[in-house]
Amino acid sequence: MNGLGGSYSQILINGRPIFSPLTGLYGMEQIPANMVERIEVVRGAGSALYGSSAIGGTVNIITRIPQEGGYDFGTTIQNINSEANDLMMSGNINMINRLRTAGATIFVNKRDREYYDHNNDNFSELPQLRNNSFGATMFFTPSANQKLELNFSSLYEYRYGGEMVDKPAYKALQSEERTHNVLMGGIDYQLNFNEENSSFITYFAGQTTGRKHYTGTMPDSLFDIAEHMFDPPYGSTSNVTLQAGTQVNHRLVDFLGGKMFSPQDLK
Repeated sequence: MNGLGGSYSQILINGRPIFSPLTGLYGMEQIPANMVERIEVVRGAGSALYGSSAIGGTVNIITRIPQEGGYDFGTTIQNINSEANDLMMSGNINMINRLRTAGATIFVNKRDREYYDHNNDNFSELPQLRNNSFGATMFFTPSANQKLELNFSSLYEYRYGGEMVDKPAYKALQSEERTHNVLMGGIDYQLNFNEENSSFITYFAGQTTGRKHYTGTMPDSLFDIAEHMFDPPYGSTSNVTLQAGTQVNHRLVDFLGGKMFSPQDLK
């Protein structure tokens, strides 16, 4: 965004910066579309208010909240130049009670894409991709001016690109392999008062990411090859992000026109 790489763009989940920069390279592709209600984008330096990792911009992903009961399941099969298949399966279940005081949305998603070699040199232009994800968003309104919201999601992704061989990545002439396990969750409580012109919000959110990765080529010398085979240079990374806070919002009233203004309107 704005000519800067993914590590300079902050990904928010429901307004919370819990999506680790560790997953910034492939992060947006790991998030299944069927868990998303809408996406808000802020470009430019103004987004740096969200932190140093938001210099290029900010992407805020709003997850789905059930509006009515129902379910949907779908399958999409694509073929790349008659050589590689891309299979995607997704499903959503929406549940809400008769009084509309409680509800939940559950999503599942699976993707399996074969690697694709465009120029027949046995090296992939598109990597092999396996992605499994599931999660839920729930809400409960104990009274007319209170709301409790809980969300959880699990994302798993495996990628392999490079020499197209049926053996471990470190035995290929050149390859890149990534395995991600991401768990995210959060809880929000909102209390409205002052005739709903004011609100108090408190929240807690967290994310943990485990990544195993390899990027490299086969060494040239026999000594280096032996060392490479004995101790493959895989990397392993773990990251935990926790965030908690409170917000107090108040809307101002133009008594002459009777119009409501939020602090954002007045900027």
